[in-house]
Amino acid sequence: ILLWLSGSTLSAFGDVFTSTAIPLVTFNLTKSARFSALVLLLDILPPLIGTIVDKCEKKKIIIISNLISVLILGSFLIINNNEWYYLIGNSLISISAKFYSTSAKTMLPDIVNDEGVITRVNSLISLTLKIARILGASLAAIVLGLWGTKILFMFDAVSFIINMLCVFGLRLGSEQITEHQNIEKHQYVFMDAVKYFSKDNLFLIMCIV
Repeated sequence: ILLWLSGSTLSAFGDVFTSTAIPLVTFNLTKSARFSALVLLLDILPPLIGTIVDKCEKKKIIIISNLISVLILGSFLIINNNEWYYLIGNSLISISAKFYSTSAKTMLPDIVNDEGVITRVNSLISLTLKIARILGASLAAIVLGLWGTKILFMFDAVSFIINMLCVFGLRLGSEQITEHQNIEKHQYVFMDAVKYFSKDNLFLIMCIV
């Protein structure tokens, strides 16, 4: 759990570094607020990747997505005066990050078998990621002012590499879930939801709204 928590938190720091640097770099190159806004927009548009993640091995998806991000960030250090390359590269990193985050959430039950512990670990990961994003933005601004964007890209690349090493060190349970088990799982989730809504009518009304 600590290995997974350390890798994901460090990766979150790196993500904030890159998301801080890219819009500023593109604005400095283009002097266009519209272009910088386009970069931010493509960074937050989530692709529909849940179906792909369900059919593949989560550990491989995480490693491949991190590797793609490392290669793109490395290329940013070489190709550093082309705003369209930053736009495309940042979009690819964003898509890889969505694959990573989706796989990471669904892989947690293979790391922790106890249902009670999973809830606490989820809460802890959520807390550390939020702290990393807040502190990461502040730290990114300081680093950007002192040493420039290249250091931010290098830090993010290193964070992805460390995250891959952490994933390599994880011991996972079986990742193969039969169709019957999957159906049963969804049935239990549905039944739990019905029970929960029946006890909390206000929450049900807010969800409908």
